[in-house]
Order: sequence, then structure tokens, then C-alpha cells
Amino acid sequence: MVCHILSRTLLLSLLLLLCSQASLTAGELAYAEGTTEASYEEQTDAQSKQLSGPSRKLSYRALEFLSLLDVEIELGTLAISGKSTLHDVKLNSDYISLTTGLSFGLYPSWLEYTLDLGYRLSVDRMELDQSDTAGKVTKHKVGSRQQQPFSRIGLRSFVGNSLFIGLHYEQQAQLFDKASAELTPKVGSASSMQLSLGYRFGTTKEVILPRKVPPGKPNYNDPCRLFKACD
Repeated sequence: MVCHILSRTLLLSLLLLLCSQASLTAGELAYAEGTTEASYEEQTDAQSKQLSGPSRKLSYRALEFLSLLDVEIELGTLAISGKSTLHDVKLNSDYISLTTGLSFGLYPSWLEYTLDLGYRLSVDRMELDQSDTAGKVTKHKVGSRQQQPFSRIGLRSFVGNSLFIGLHYEQQAQLFDKASAELTPKVGSASSMQLSLGYRFGTTKEVILPRKVPPGKPNYNDPCRLFKACD
């Protein structure tokens, strides 16, 4: 309980720090949607199944907030489900995450790459319908709070200097691990693929505007046109 309180206090403090520094650094706002897949296992009934479903998040990323490192905070939700021989499973999760990472460009110039490591606090709700060999269904509802690290890689394509479209892949070892009086459900080996749309603000690259074309017929022998030496 003390660890939960300390973790939330730390995240809140970092969020306030990010907000206070937002006007001093370049930043990004982005919305992302995609699909999450994870493995479900339960030992009592020897059940296993691959769960999948939609996920979405809203994020703010402060660029080069800690020297060369970016800092990102995000609010998200996911809903995954699946049905094995005896178990019908639905898992819903609401989370807040804090990540640090690198943003860098290689080739081509309009692409940017990201490498991130993060820590996530989540509130999870599992609905589990357990069937027996006679066809009787017993409903279980299990709640949990998780604290788990995760990793992510991504790339973004910029449209102009501000708008971008991104694609990223994320991995998290454990999503859910909370035993009830009768069952021991676990959900792990989670992976997500999401497509994002975002806007970068703050210190952006200078926009290079095309030169004005003088009126009249074009003079192809004009030195300015031949050598591009004039503004």
C-alpha cells in the first residue's frame, strides 16, 4: 500500500514538473489507437488462451527534457478478451505511464525514430465466466492494481514541421496477476501495435519558403536563375 502511494505521488510530482516546464521546451501532443495481444493462463482448470482487443492513449512528450532524454506521460485504456475451453475472459485496464527515451533521425530526413523505457500504474478489472463439464457457468470478477515496466520502439513521419503520423510497438511482461479464492488467473507477454497522430510545438525547424517568381516572361539566361545566387 505504501509503495502504491509513493509511486502515485512520484508520478503526480513529475506531471506537475512537466506542466511547469512545458512553455520552456519543445513538446508533442499525440493520440494513438491500436491492438493489444496477451497470453492468459490459469492453473486450477489448466486453461490458456491468447487475448486481444483495442487499446488507445493520449500522451504528452517533452523533448530533450533531461539533457538528451525525452520525458513522456500518457493516459490510456485497453480492453482485451478471449475464450478458452472452460473460461470466457474479459480484461479492462486504465493506466498512467511515465517514460524516458530518445528521439533521433537517421535516414531519410522526414523520418524520426524513438526508443523508450517506461513504468506503468494500472487499475485492472477482469470478468471471468468459468464453465464446468456439466455446462454450469460461474461468474467471477477480480480487481487489481499493477505496477510494471515496459519498452517501446517507434517511428514518426512528419508532414511539414509540426504534424506527424507515428507507428510504435510496445512490450510488457505482465498485465494481470491476481488470484481469487478459487482461481489464479494471469495475463502476460503483452504486446501492442499502435498508430498515432500528433502535433509538435515549441522550438521547431525554420520553415524554408519558396522564392517569389518575378512578373513577366521568364529569362532563362538570368544568372540568378542559372546559379540560384539571388534571393
